[in-house]
Amino acid sequence: MKPSRLASLLVVVLCLGAAPPLLGQLATGQGNVTLLGQVEMPGESTADVWGYVDAATGTPYALLGISEGLTVVDVSDPLRPVRVGDVRDVPFFDIKTWQQYAYTVTGGSSGEGRIIDLSDPRTPLVVGSFPSAHNIFIDARGYLYAEVQGLKIYDLNPDPTQPRLIWSGGVEGHDAAVVGDRLYDFHGRAGTFIYDVADPSDPRLLG
Repeated sequence: MKPSRLASLLVVVLCLGAAPPLLGQLATGQGNVTLLGQVEMPGESTADVWGYVDAATGTPYALLGISEGLTVVDVSDPLRPVRVGDVRDVPFFDIKTWQQYAYTVTGGSSGEGRIIDLSDPRTPLVVGSFPSAHNIFIDARGYLYAEVQGLKIYDLNPDPTQPRLIWSGGVEGHDAAVVGDRLYDFHGRAGTFIYDVADPSDPRLLG
């Protein structure tokens, strides 16, 4: 996801099965997307947004990569979203979560990704780091797939604050998604590769 200049975080409800509206319709509440609420963030540069639910309270949050940091927005009342926490000086290009942790990367191979503890969403804390990437994906089993100059797979289970590299390979590297035991590995100009990752430490190329 490329950075874009947004002045606010928009909380919307989508009507599935209908054609997407024009941007002008969004602003006026017309079409198939309805604006419910927003948080003003004037002058901020926004790159990514991801969802997180606090397992202890059931409260849903939006995690927003913004101006070299992470912003936590309480969206339990979508009509009145509230910015509740911030952590600065962390990458903001791509964000994913596993358990109570958020993982952020720079969008490239330089620098380090950061691991942020969201046990208290109002006071997010940096608790670890790992080699940065362009994009990341984390499956339900706790394996992190990092796309950068190829693909790297990390196991988060032994210690979520210290990702353990278990496999690397491929060329280029842009994005990844895991559905069941299938890894869809998008390598830009090199093509898309589909792997069986029933054993993430030994992916089998299917095609």
